[in-house]
Formats: sequence, C-alpha cells, structure tokens
Amino acid sequence: FAKDYKPSCKPSPDSDRPRVVVTGFGRFRNITDNATGRALSALLPGLDYPETSPPAKGKVDEPAPQTRVLQKTIAIDGIGDVDVCGVILPVFWDLASYIALREIDAFDPQFVLMNGVATSRQPLWIELGSVNRASGIGDGAGSQTAADAPLIPGLPAADNARGLLLSWDE
Repeated sequence: FAKDYKPSCKPSPDSDRPRVVVTGFGRFRNITDNATGRALSALLPGLDYPETSPPAKGKVDEPAPQTRVLQKTIAIDGIGDVDVCGVILPVFWDLASYIALREIDAFDPQFVLMNGVATSRQPLWIELGSVNRASGIGDGAGSQTAADAPLIPGLPAADNARGLLLSWDE
C-alpha cells in the first residue's frame, strides 16, 4: 500500500489562497469511533469517515479502506477562502506518518494541523509537540510488536524509543 500510495492533494497553480493540511484518524483496533476523524469529516463535508471493522484475529488490517483524503476550498471568518487537504489516516504508526508526509510534500501547505487522541481520553486540546515511542503493543493485526521491527535496525534498544525532539518553549 505504501509503495503504491499517490498523494491526492495538489496546490492550484493559479491560486494564492492559503493552503492547510489537517489530519485525523480512523478506527484503532476495536475503537471504531475516533473523535479526530469525525471532527475532520465535520470540517470538510464530503470527507466521509471510514466505517471499518477490525479483521479476524491474525488477519491483515488493510489500510486502504481506512484512508480518506479530500481537497476542498472553505471560507474561514477573518481569513477568506482557504484550500484544505483533509486526511483521515489509518492508525498504523509507520504508515500514517508516511501518508501525511506524502500529502504535505505534494500540497506544500503553509500550515499543518495533526490531530490524535489518547486512548479513552478524548477532550480536544492543542499540544506544542509530540513524542513517538515505539511501544511494545502489537500492530493492528495483533501479530507483531515494535520489538519485532525496530525503527532503525542495529541500534541499541534505547535508541528505538527516542522521542521527537520538538521545542516545548513558549
């Protein structure tokens, strides 16, 4: 899926409208209703939330049915028309970032807003950064853990869990 993925969003060559990429997520294992994907669907009518079910135990959780992308121009009070690339990502920690980066590279936005939730806590708040730790939980199919597929093979285990070093200052 990743090798064949082609970005859908493209900047309009004759437009000087601001461009924004907004991401959300779909189902995560048995959690079928993800607030971030639902919020993005509400922001961009026509970007349908992917209604998918988890696969049978041991079967591959296919990412294509869980991925949605829509480019649309919307009016924002005080700003005017804005071109938005909305991306509902499959919850696969390596594939989601790949799809997001492909869309960002193709669309060349001035702003990117990425959304996520923390397990059962789903109030929305803005964070200034994130940390991606390859944890020992299983993949979407429950058959492989991060320990089975380190981020960078050959590094000491501690380096596989190094966080994103983003600024947390004012």
